Amino acid sequence: GPWRCLYAGTGHRQEWAGSDDDGGGTSSHASAAGPDDDDSDDDDDDDEGEDAVGTRRGSERKLLRQMERGARDEERRTLEDALLPPPDGVGGGAAPSLVPRAGEALADFYARTAPHWTARATAAPGGDAPEDKETKRRGFELARGRYDPYRPVLERLEELRAEEEQAEARRGERREKRKKEKKKSKKDEEKGAGGRRSRR
Repeated sequence: GPWRCLYAGTGHRQEWAGSDDDGGGTSSHASAAGPDDDDSDDDDDDDEGEDAVGTRRGSERKLLRQMERGARDEERRTLEDALLPPPDGVGGGAAPSLVPRAGEALADFYARTAPHWTARATAAPGGDAPEDKETKRRGFELARGRYDPYRPVLERLEELRAEEEQAEARRGERREKRKKEKKKSKKDEEKGAGGRRSRR
């Protein structure tokens, strides 16, 4: 089929943060400054450099989180596709209603599809009346036979859902922390501005 973009790359937005030399000698930045240049603004440069490194690390972490989220989403889509029955006529495909759904336990799957399994158990040689306990037991075993091959997929989907919930909780905590820091910073700025006015 046609190609599908799974994750839009960000290579065009990345900047080189390393050094072009192999560690020996001086960098082009250091050699551009003359021997009699004033070093008085070195502290400012260091602060700006630290801010840039912090921003770059934050961007890298954000990119990594996006890549992890993209990988989780792609794996989830692949697993959900595995739950789709094959088209009619291909490999004896099951009706969509006879395929376990994501998050559905075996008991729930059986409860939802019991009429089908009971009918099959009744139609089997030696099958009894649909309300017979033995017929229901055989129907449940037929349902288990359909459910078990899907079990690893269903379990992994549940793990991915839990991972996504944890990631969302961490994102919420980070947002809340940033809000508090922003609020505190704003209060500190207002305090500082108020203190300067009162000294005048």
